[in-house]
Amino acid sequence: MAATQYNKYIWLVDTIRAAGKITKAEIDRRWLHSNLNEYHESRIPDRTFYRCLNEVELLFDIEILCERSPYGGQYYIAESDSNSKTKQWLLSQFAMSQSLDASRELQDQILYEPIPSGTEYLTTIVDAMREKKMLQVAHLRFDSTEPPHEFLLAPLCLKVFKQRWYVLGFVEEIDERHDTPKDEPRIYALDRVQYIKPTDKKFKQPRKFDPKAYFSGYYGVFCGKQYTPEIIQARVVPIAAKF
Repeated sequence: MAATQYNKYIWLVDTIRAAGKITKAEIDRRWLHSNLNEYHESRIPDRTFYRCLNEVELLFDIEILCERSPYGGQYYIAESDSNSKTKQWLLSQFAMSQSLDASRELQDQILYEPIPSGTEYLTTIVDAMREKKMLQVAHLRFDSTEPPHEFLLAPLCLKVFKQRWYVLGFVEEIDERHDTPKDEPRIYALDRVQYIKPTDKKFKQPRKFDPKAYFSGYYGVFCGKQYTPEIIQARVVPIAAKF
């Protein structure tokens, strides 16, 4: 599928999601001003529009419904719990990218935090998690002056924290420089990875391992048995509480 057509599908989903409920006429109005409308169409042909709705459901498992009324139909996204957070994150990233791309003349007035490298490894890691295969990894610690440490990793989950990607998993070859207990999964920042290569070696997914529960008692990415969560109460004046 052409990238342009793929982006149009995501644009349609994001437009409906942002509006909550929206008429076809309003979708057409927004399409007229979209930077994806390369042929400057005044409206999306009905046949094309309904085909897009079907493709969106097939590609993203997102169902777009129409609420009929005497004043015309309004389109909205059906509620679904499947991968909802992932979908929302992907859509928000696309919306931001499209907004910035459409406002190139304002590039000096939009300040953003640079995103660290490492995202090129995401597809490899996701495939390994799906197929339950070990990854060959070379990782360089922040405080290390030695060569990168090479090891086999059984990836359990990916986590984003402060725009930095991390992979959590069990390591087959123990790195004595790492302070994590041997029976604990270890976490690595992808921007410190020198390379990640897929292997054919399989691993067994721990049946009771729940990534959300694992990180639930901790802030950020540093966690494990060597850290004991504590309840911290902070007393502040009312105006500071709002911050």
